[in-house]
Amino acid sequence: MAELTDIGANELYVLEDKGTYVVWVPDGHLATPSGQRVESLTRAFLEHMVSELQQFPVLRLDGMAIGEPRVLSAYWLYASMLDCNAIGSEDVWAEVRLVDIDPFFHPTPGPEEIDQRAAWMPIKEYLQGNQIVYAPYYAEEERKVEAETALRTIWERLTDAQKSVVLNLSSIHENNVTSAFALVEDGCTEIEYANAVLATSLVHYTFSFPVDDLTPEQAHGRAFTELRDAARTAIDFLRFNMHRAIQTEALIRTGESKNVEFKSSLRWNLRTGKNDRVMTHACLKTISAFLNTAGGWLLIGVADDGQEVGIQHDGFTNADKFLLHLYDAIRSSLGEWAASCVDAKVETIGNSQVCKVRCESSPKPIYLKEKSGEEEFYVRHGPGSKKLGLSSIHPYITTHFGEGGGDAH
Repeated sequence: MAELTDIGANELYVLEDKGTYVVWVPDGHLATPSGQRVESLTRAFLEHMVSELQQFPVLRLDGMAIGEPRVLSAYWLYASMLDCNAIGSEDVWAEVRLVDIDPFFHPTPGPEEIDQRAAWMPIKEYLQGNQIVYAPYYAEEERKVEAETALRTIWERLTDAQKSVVLNLSSIHENNVTSAFALVEDGCTEIEYANAVLATSLVHYTFSFPVDDLTPEQAHGRAFTELRDAARTAIDFLRFNMHRAIQTEALIRTGESKNVEFKSSLRWNLRTGKNDRVMTHACLKTISAFLNTAGGWLLIGVADDGQEVGIQHDGFTNADKFLLHLYDAIRSSLGEWAASCVDAKVETIGNSQVCKVRCESSPKPIYLKEKSGEEEFYVRHGPGSKKLGLSSIHPYITTHFGEGGGDAH
């Protein structure tokens, strides 16, 4: 490692650079340890990364990469994600040994196994949902190959971001690979993940070993908090990055949901045969709801039944003109910050062109400005967007965005 350079955390900035956003440090743009540039098409994720790094007053750079502190954060998860993509899934999988070392498949014989099995119930249910029959492999070695094959299938469907989380969490949490799988696929909550991992640790209260002059209960509580916070860091990272690799065709097959919505057009009313601002408002309402909730995709040019009707009805001469109109509408009605949380592109699906709008979960509340000047606030509610009344907006912002909710836009 080269000599490290100290910088203040307040010297990191997110800047726009030729259509993308980068994190700028005193002598250039921030990079990963392998030298890949830290950049994103959306600003919100990089702002989130910088806010995590700014928890440390001083950062130590190794070249243009963060050398210290080496703690679980969006930066290190992102760096691992790029490395996974560069190395290739096959070679990365070789590093995941799973059943051989995962404590989940090797419970502690004796009374402690009862506590472990209780803590592992959400993980067991996750496996059952993936047609994996749980059994401790010290008892049934012949099931090892069967389980590894099924887990390999899960691994292959994960995005690069999910793989990065699995690799990082399992490396720092005693090889609990299966619990990490469950976490990234919504098979368990952050608290359930912490309990599952803690059940394999020597600081679990049933072992009654003192740690750093703490009572077993105190050590248990501290370990639980650290595990839960690590899981939350990972989930925050996935909130921005986990769905980048999902194909448009897969979203159409899945159908509308809390995170996916279809719109036939951006401005053309297929029933009246005219341009209609109500159609644009409907798209903006969906985008704002995604931004204010957990993110998602709006597919323009797809009918409610999943038929690809295309965006040609909107009458733009090319895809660039379509996207320019969309972003202008977002900026004028939702604000610049909202536009920085959106990544839209036009793709050809079969014989039609479809606009795929990926919306990140915004760290700030987003208001939809009406033509009259009034503002509306939308969130996702099931497979639709719900307008909140005045009495509900403040409690939602306080709960979802934190006390104060940041700057409203």
